[in-house]
Amino acid sequence: MKGKNIYTQQEIEQLRDLIREKNRASADERKRIRQKMRKMGFWGRDDWGIIDCSETDLDKLIELGYIKLIDGTKPMKSVPIGRRDILPINRQCNVKLEKMSGLQSIEDVKHEGFSGFVSVAKLREDSCSIPLGAGVYLVVRETNAAPRFLSEGTGGYFKKKNPNVSIEELQANWVDDTCVLYIGKATSLRKRLKQYIDFGKGRSVGHWGGRYIWQLEDADQLLLCWKETPNEDPKSVESAWISSFKSIYGVRPFANLQG
Repeated sequence: MKGKNIYTQQEIEQLRDLIREKNRASADERKRIRQKMRKMGFWGRDDWGIIDCSETDLDKLIELGYIKLIDGTKPMKSVPIGRRDILPINRQCNVKLEKMSGLQSIEDVKHEGFSGFVSVAKLREDSCSIPLGAGVYLVVRETNAAPRFLSEGTGGYFKKKNPNVSIEELQANWVDDTCVLYIGKATSLRKRLKQYIDFGKGRSVGHWGGRYIWQLEDADQLLLCWKETPNEDPKSVESAWISSFKSIYGVRPFANLQG
């Protein structure tokens, strides 16, 4: 246990101020603010399983008794840090279950049973490593560097529709602190991912979903990974994954426009 679970009301208000400040801050400033929160004993993911704490998260921890208030505030039942497995998933809250390893890193995704992790550039040359069966797939990004967007990407004009959106829209959809950029489904992973890659080459093929990917400057370096679902409906699995992502981050992945 790194942090603490007993706070004064004054400390809680200080945490609220830091959370509000963090939500308005740049990426570099957010790191500094998170460090201030850690100095107050609030370690977020390491203690509570929270990727990026919101005021709603803080209220939920107090409501569930995970944080005990003192100094004149009626104390609630204290639950030891580490009992994250009983926290309910709330789509409006970033508190997540301990059994989910998280979605910040490639290792987190591997822990969830995904394989492959082949770059777009390599799959353009040879897609034989992709399974033929049904399943779900992810587009993931190895680097934590800030994304650079293109006003004109490489996506194809399917049915003469322009696949590009404004850089402002791309920036608004970007999700920090996760490697997962897109979640998709397929009745044949190899066929569907080949369509996706061909679309990213500028060809007019039917893979309109996930098109924001192709306006990233480093699109060729992104990795594709997959998980076969021989006994499950890929659409249901995809929906469950998007819901899990939303339960952590409060929004869909960067390039998922539905779900």
